[in-house]
Amino acid sequence: MAFRIELSKTYGKNLQAMKKKLSEVKRKFLSFCEWLYILQKKQKFKNKNVSIISNDCAAGVIYHRLNCRFNSPFINLYIEPSDFIKLLNNFNEFINGELLEDKTGKHGFPVGILKAVSRCPCSIHIYFMHYKTFEEAKECWNRRKQRINYENSRIIFDITSHSDFILENKHIDILKKYNYIIFAKKGQCLCCNAKNIFTFKNIDNKPGRIFNYKNGIKKYIDDFDYVRFLNN
Repeated sequence: MAFRIELSKTYGKNLQAMKKKLSEVKRKFLSFCEWLYILQKKQKFKNKNVSIISNDCAAGVIYHRLNCRFNSPFINLYIEPSDFIKLLNNFNEFINGELLEDKTGKHGFPVGILKAVSRCPCSIHIYFMHYKTFEEAKECWNRRKQRINYENSRIIFDITSHSDFILENKHIDILKKYNYIIFAKKGQCLCCNAKNIFTFKNIDNKPGRIFNYKNGIKKYIDDFDYVRFLNN
């Protein structure tokens, strides 16, 4: 009886060790497949000096996957859709405006208030959720905004996490000033005549869902051919 129990314990330990090794082999295999997949994208990517202006982490994720320098201050942050439209409508006034700290402290991460210059006396909020301090966020913002290539920029407007935001023709009129793409879910753009829309399938309302892995190799955002978008 004791021999059977000991044998059972040994079998259990060996099974767990085997599962652990198989899991590690699978992880390394998926990592290698992702490396090959991203390598193909990197080889096709030519427009190295492009500036991506986005209202969430799209810019940072794409730059990182393509191993490209952050040619934009819109990295590791998010901006509410209504504020992003306001920003695009008065881009020069805002980008040259002063970034102040929102000291209410109700979010648990740094929040900035970007004030437009006097010709457009208004402000927007920028949520720096991936920064430890406002000082760090402001330093990165001011340093990276010097790299903006105004003659070679792309706009990514992601509304997949904002089911309550209704895209209207007045928003499209502002976006048309730029080379843009809208990330949306099915049914989000029924009230406008936008053409540059990429619709993601089978994603929920969880913030940042399109930046998650869908199969261990590709992220949801990889469904969109961003290399072609940036190159053209």
